[in-house]
Amino acid sequence: MDTSTSDTPRPTSYVRMAVSFLLITIALLLAPIAAIGTWARVELVDGDSFVSTFAPLAEDPAVQDFVAGQITDEIDKQVNFDQAVGQLFDELAAANLPPRPTAAIAALRGPAVAGIQSIVASTVQRLVASDQFAQLWESSLRLSHQQAIAVLKDQPGTVLDLSKDGTLSVQLEPLFDAVKTRLVQRGLTFADRIEPKNRTITIAHADSLALARTTYQVAVIAGFWLPWVALALLVAGILVANRRRRALLFASIGVVIVFVLLSLGIWVGGNIFTYSVSPDPMPSSVAEAVFGEVTAAMTSTIRAIAVLGLLIAVVVWFGGPARPAVAVRSVANSGFSSLRSALDRNGGDTGRFGTFVDHYRAVIWWIAAILGTLALMASRPVTFSAIGWLIVGLVVLGIAVELLRRPAADPPATEASATPLSE
Repeated sequence: MDTSTSDTPRPTSYVRMAVSFLLITIALLLAPIAAIGTWARVELVDGDSFVSTFAPLAEDPAVQDFVAGQITDEIDKQVNFDQAVGQLFDELAAANLPPRPTAAIAALRGPAVAGIQSIVASTVQRLVASDQFAQLWESSLRLSHQQAIAVLKDQPGTVLDLSKDGTLSVQLEPLFDAVKTRLVQRGLTFADRIEPKNRTITIAHADSLALARTTYQVAVIAGFWLPWVALALLVAGILVANRRRRALLFASIGVVIVFVLLSLGIWVGGNIFTYSVSPDPMPSSVAEAVFGEVTAAMTSTIRAIAVLGLLIAVVVWFGGPARPAVAVRSVANSGFSSLRSALDRNGGDTGRFGTFVDHYRAVIWWIAAILGTLALMASRPVTFSAIGWLIVGLVVLGIAVELLRRPAADPPATEASATPLSE
């Protein structure tokens, strides 16, 4: 596909070279910070996104078992089952029954305590395995997020779900209320005395509350603007360069390297997180599930951007002077030239419009690429499907431009090596 222009390489300016290198380098350094800030702003700062991020954990068997164990442990701490059951057996023992019934009743004391504990455990387990658990889990998440954001904003009068050591937890109060209701319905009236006492599940940890508050403010401010700043610096660095094609190739390869390293960093961070919270306060299986859900969107975005950078690097390389690239463009140019000739012979001549398209085809390409990039940025998080549609759109546009343009005379194959970016 020929995208040639009459541009000639501009004289080398070491000032432009230095400025271009500096701008692109700063953009590449800001890129991972922008990605993490965007993720924090979208996934954690916004309440609905926070809930949608952690809501799928309600369907994870490991998380269900962990939550059930936490609720059961709290009930065991608050309720002395041996004492509660013992009062009934003490009353029976005081009824002056014959020795044999008295001995039989005494022998049933232990199994009765175990039976009630089993009823409590099975009631909790059935709750976390039911459809109701997903709704209660979302209520717990929303309550936790509201309180955590209040703490981050330093609003008084809130329950510290984000503690001073930076521990972010999920409130279990809605789940306790549901368990109490079910136990009372089964005749275990002692459940009315159970109080959740701000029982929580740890899902994240920062070094300090001050650091967490700083991170929150950075996410709120930089999460929106920093990606645009990084993109602007990257574009400026390419435009300032003496040889824009090489600058674009350098920038795209840099993007690939930076985001691959960031992806590896997230993987390492996940292992560190799992090691730091396992087995206390949570099992490793739960920690892995939590970290996976939290970082799923960010990981997908990072990989998608890395793939986009790789595709841009490949396209730019094929637009360069390398022999394989020249050969591919020559074949494409010859094929489109034949198609244009066939269209002209059958009444498909685009006339002056085709001449206009031919003259401004590089501008058309730049506008399409810029608008596509802006659309990707605006529809954050960036996904593979969004990049796929962008590629399809650019390919369709490229084919349409090649079929519509009408050069004064189709260039020979040897001229197909030029690119819209000056070498």
